[in-house]
Amino acid sequence: SLAGGQQQQEEQQQQQDHALSYENTQELTLLVSSDWHSAPWYQMDGKGMPAGSSVTRFRNCTYDNMWSCFDHDGNQAQCRVTGINDPPRAFVTTHLQAFSEKRQKRSPDSPFAFLFIGDTQVHDLNAEYLNGMDPAVVVRDIINATLADVRRHFSPEQIFYTAGNNDGPHNHIFAHGKGHDNETDFWAQALIAHGIVTNDLGWTYSSSSSSSVESGGREERTSSPRPSPLLSQVELFQETGYYVKQISNFSGPTECGLFVMITNTNLGTSNTLQNNAIRTDLARVEDCGGYVYFLGHHPMVTPLLVPTKYTPLIRGMLSGHIHKAYSTFKDGGLWFTQVGAISQDAFDTGFYVGRVGEKTDFRLNLNYDDDLYIYTDEPGNAPNASLWELRPSGGGKGGGEEDHHMMTILVVSVSIFAVVVIGAVVTALCFRSRIPLWYNPVPAVGVNVELEGNNENPPPSHSADGDKAIRAGDATSSIHKINDSMMEARSHHELQTAL
Repeated sequence: SLAGGQQQQEEQQQQQDHALSYENTQELTLLVSSDWHSAPWYQMDGKGMPAGSSVTRFRNCTYDNMWSCFDHDGNQAQCRVTGINDPPRAFVTTHLQAFSEKRQKRSPDSPFAFLFIGDTQVHDLNAEYLNGMDPAVVVRDIINATLADVRRHFSPEQIFYTAGNNDGPHNHIFAHGKGHDNETDFWAQALIAHGIVTNDLGWTYSSSSSSSVESGGREERTSSPRPSPLLSQVELFQETGYYVKQISNFSGPTECGLFVMITNTNLGTSNTLQNNAIRTDLARVEDCGGYVYFLGHHPMVTPLLVPTKYTPLIRGMLSGHIHKAYSTFKDGGLWFTQVGAISQDAFDTGFYVGRVGEKTDFRLNLNYDDDLYIYTDEPGNAPNASLWELRPSGGGKGGGEEDHHMMTILVVSVSIFAVVVIGAVVTALCFRSRIPLWYNPVPAVGVNVELEGNNENPPPSHSADGDKAIRAGDATSSIHKINDSMMEARSHHELQTAL
C-alpha cells in the first residue's frame, strides 16, 4: 500500500541517516606506548649486571639464546618478571595483545593505529656486557624481532615508530647520517623492510644543510650556486630518523586528512636538515588544511621543534623517556602528553589508549585517571595480557593533573636555582676552554635551541639520556619542569643513572 511504501522509505532514510551519523562521529582508536626496553637475555633473580642497573642479564648470553629467560641456577625456564627491571620480550608483547583484545570488545569495526614514542632496546646494550657479540647485530636482531611482534597486531600503515636514545647506538642514532655506524643503518633498514617508512606521500626534501626562510607559510630556500639534490622520504629518514605519514584508514577534517610527524630528538634542536624538513612538512599540511600528531622521544626537546606559527596544526604532541605518565596539558599552545613506560623499571608501567574524532576536534587528550592501562600482577609470575587494566582513579603512583600542578609549584624554585648554577658553571668552562659549547661532553642548557639558526649540523646540543645539564630544564616551561622533577625524583631504583 501507499502507507506501507512511505513507511519503508522513512525507515531506509533513518538507516542512511544513522550510517552517515556513525561515519561522521567515528573515532580512531590509538595505542600509545613508549620505553619498552625489551631484554633479550633475562635473568629472573634480578641479578647479572652491575649494581644500580635496570637490567637483569645472564652472563652466558649469545646470539642463539636471545629471548630466553634463566632462573637463579642458570637453567632456561618460563619467563617470570621481577617487577623492577627492563622486561623480557614475553612481557612487552602482552600489552600489544591486551590492546587488541580490548579494542575488539569495545569497537571492533573502528579504525585504529599505534604510536610508539621510542626506546625499543634494553639498557646497557654495550659491547662490554655482550659477551663478545657485535652490538650492531644485536640491534638488528632486536628491532626485527620487535617489529615482527608489532606486525601481528598492526599493519605497516598503522604503525608510527619513533627512535629513542636507546635505539641503535646509545644516544646517537642517526647523529652522523647514513653509513656512519651499522647500528643506525640496521635499525633504519628494519623500519623500511617492514613497510613502516615509505615514499607513499611522494614528498621530497632539499639535501642542503643551509637554513630555510619562511614566507607566507611556504618554504623558500636560500640561494646556492647549484640546486641541491632532492631526498625522498626514505632517504631523509636514513639520514636523520625523521619521517611523516598520513593516517590512511581514517579521514580528518578535510580531504587532506591527518598526519603523524615522527622526529628524532637525539639530534637535538640544531640539526638543520631535520628542522628544514619539519617546517616544510608543516607548511604542506597547513596549505591543505590537515592536522598533525607530533612525536619525539625527549620531552625537553620535542616542543622546541615546532615553530610557533604552526602550533594550531598540532592536535597532539607526545614524548616518553622519563618513564612516568601525565595527563595531557596545554603548554605554549601545544597539547602535550607525557607517556609512561612498558619497562617495569618505571614510575608508571603502562600504556595509553586514546580516541580522536570530530567530537574531539581531532585533538588527542589523554587522562591519567581514565586512559592509562597499568600492569596489575605481583612480581614473580609469568606475563599475562589479561592483567593490563585501567588504572583505578586516584590510585597508583601519581601523575594526574593535581600531581602535575603541585609538582610544578614545588619544582619551579629548584629549577631556577639549578639553571643559574649550571649557567655559571658553563660560562666558566666556556671562558676556560675557548671552544664552542657544543663540543663539551655534557651539553649545556639552552645551547642551540632556536630553530631559526643556520647551524651546519653540529653535534647534538641535547644528546640523549637526559644529561644532568639538560635535566635542569627551563623553569619557564611546564614540560621542562615535569622532566626536571621526574629526574630528580627517581630515587626508585635510580632508574639507570641516565634513562
